[in-house]
Amino acid sequence: MMSNSPFCTSRVRTCLGRCVLGILVVWIGCAAFGQKLPDDHAADEPPHPWIASAPPAFARLIDKGEVRIVTDDERLQASGKRALTLFYFHADHQHRFQLTRVRPSPSDPSQTVGDIVAQIRSLRLATRHTIVLEQRFQPENPWATALLHHEFDHVSISTDPRFLKIGKQLLQKPIRCSVTWANQDGLAADAIDAAIKGEMSARISALERLVQTNYDALDRESRDGQANLGERFRFFEELYSMAWLRKCEFPYLDSIRVAAQDSANKEVLEHYLPVD
Repeated sequence: MMSNSPFCTSRVRTCLGRCVLGILVVWIGCAAFGQKLPDDHAADEPPHPWIASAPPAFARLIDKGEVRIVTDDERLQASGKRALTLFYFHADHQHRFQLTRVRPSPSDPSQTVGDIVAQIRSLRLATRHTIVLEQRFQPENPWATALLHHEFDHVSISTDPRFLKIGKQLLQKPIRCSVTWANQDGLAADAIDAAIKGEMSARISALERLVQTNYDALDRESRDGQANLGERFRFFEELYSMAWLRKCEFPYLDSIRVAAQDSANKEVLEHYLPVD
């Protein structure tokens, strides 16, 4: 398993500024922001023939995680893995910023410093996955194999409702930063937009690293799917607890409110694949 993280650049659609009580308010509508969808996830490519026969527990994850199955021996050989789960995290949003304070730069009188607060609007999150298998992997019943079960454990981790909750809380949190521009140029809308997008990129990157850390933990505990997890539910339960987030040094602990969910939580219990 691994995750790809090429960020695509948001393109400004509209920019409307007006003065309200001395505070400049600017609306900026942004296009898709997050990871660029790879070519192997093209919408017009037919699904793998196994998809139609997926049992309900797997079919739910396929739908929730927009899972595709492909074969790519060259990629697996390069990674030294029998299989890979590629995770893509995608966010659409719009933002509005307010210029709350303007002052001369203390280090350069020819420049101005502005403090901004950006509100994130119309946030939509999506997770997509590509499971890469060897061409020779052709079991009679693929859904009963430990290998495919393991790869869908990866999918479960990155579609866990707690992860999506963390992502939504973090990405919707207002962005506060300062931007500097030359006096002769006037308000630098491009610089402000770049600062907002830079912070959104940092937040998305932190979420990607969290998923990657959890994927790596699963691979270690299961020896890449070759061994059963000793305490299966407890392992998955801990992944998005506050204790685990602290252990992972998640950089935005103050920006999220996550309560550890116990084993009685029906949503978490049912999210992960059962063990036969």
